[in-house]
Amino acid sequence: MIHILILIALGLATYLFHNYQSFHEAYLRPWVVEQVNFNREANPQALCDLLAEDVVVVIKDQYTRYKYDINGGKSAACTYFLESAMHFKKPQKSQNGYIQDKLENYSVDHADLFKDYADVTFSTNVNGSVPDLISKGGDILIGKTTTKITVKIPLFKEAKITYYEFDRKLTQKLDNN
Repeated sequence: MIHILILIALGLATYLFHNYQSFHEAYLRPWVVEQVNFNREANPQALCDLLAEDVVVVIKDQYTRYKYDINGGKSAACTYFLESAMHFKKPQKSQNGYIQDKLENYSVDHADLFKDYADVTFSTNVNGSVPDLISKGGDILIGKTTTKITVKIPLFKEAKITYYEFDRKLTQKLDNN
């Protein structure tokens, strides 16, 4: 009987440690920087692959002459990711493979260690000082993006996004100096 109780305690400790580690900023923030924020334009198919089959997607995106207003699921999001990314020059990693962390107002809401999901919110300020988003036509875009996601990381499985909300409004930078 004591062996069963020890196994249950070890299993519970493993589960709680997994949830603590998975949603800790040291692990989750680099994942969000690369897999969610960078891959939106750099590798939209990789971002699409992170979406759960039953994901809820809310996208409001407006830049130059393009406007997207999407309330749907995975197929609508994947179509949007691929189509929107075609309008931009593909962002590049630095020579050593580093992706600059430009996230602002980053927060993770994971108060209960017994839950295998967390809400992540962040924004980016596209100010044009270092051209972040450049259209295929060469226009430098400025503005702000806000992203809210729910990330589910089950034990022994890959992370999946079950809720994805993206709001972006960009305008063309008039002075290229």
